[in-house]
Amino acid sequence: MKLRYLLPPICLIAGFLLGYYFGQKPEQPTAMPLSSIQSENESTVALKIKPESNATIESTDKSSTPDERSVTADTAIENGPSLQLDSAQVSARLVQLEEEQDLVGILQVLFSLIEQGRFAEADALIEFTIDGLNGGKLNSPLWKGAANVETMLLRHLQQNYHSSLKYVVYLTQMQNLPELLSDLREEVLTGSLGTLLIGLNDGSADNLVADLVPYYREKIENWDRSQFSNRDIIKSLGFIATEESALLLADLKDWAPSNMKLSLIQSLATNGTPVAIDFMNSWLQEERNPRFKLALEDALRLLQ
Repeated sequence: MKLRYLLPPICLIAGFLLGYYFGQKPEQPTAMPLSSIQSENESTVALKIKPESNATIESTDKSSTPDERSVTADTAIENGPSLQLDSAQVSARLVQLEEEQDLVGILQVLFSLIEQGRFAEADALIEFTIDGLNGGKLNSPLWKGAANVETMLLRHLQQNYHSSLKYVVYLTQMQNLPELLSDLREEVLTGSLGTLLIGLNDGSADNLVADLVPYYREKIENWDRSQFSNRDIIKSLGFIATEESALLLADLKDWAPSNMKLSLIQSLATNGTPVAIDFMNSWLQEERNPRFKLALEDALRLLQ
């Protein structure tokens, strides 16, 4: 099986939801729209958030009975990630899924929201799920290392890599994320998961991964560059084949410790842009360490 079919479950499981499974619940989590779901009456529940303006929503017949509306929602869920539910249907369904400890069903709703571009609702659902897994109602031991969850995540990323990456880019561009989402974004993109996620790009999502460079630039500039030691960010930038990422990698040469120089050379070689090649040629002329010198020579030869 190709590598890109094996890596997605690691990325999305550990990064988006299950990476928080063993964490501690914050004392005062911020902005939890879906955790505050309230019943309007016995048959309907309304979301605390509004769907985004570009969302595709299937209108429901107001004259339908509660049972008919329930059947419509259940049928849509069974049809997989393409389900079309309005906000009230999503909320009502989540209450039921939480009571049934159905994490698979919750993830199906999440995938559908992301696929439809309803990112604000996806934000709320991720927070709702993380909160439920950390001391909330989603406390079943069934989900600890569950193979069916991994398989579902794998299938989703195989078929919806672009929409998932669009959501990640969206998260990097948000300035005031709630605490849980902010922590999740950093955990995913500044660690090995970010490298794996970006590395899944086969060239068809170059524009999307390029949009991640400003996020990495800001992280680097806000850290103490004299002690910069995030090897995973260096690796991630290598998979973004743009001149901007090559310049950022080149700028890190004087800040990265000696034990990270080989990773920097490898990432420049992976980047492979003219800017990266020119910089490696200049680096080779001044390098005295035989190991780094050999790595630079081999990288330049292979890029010819």
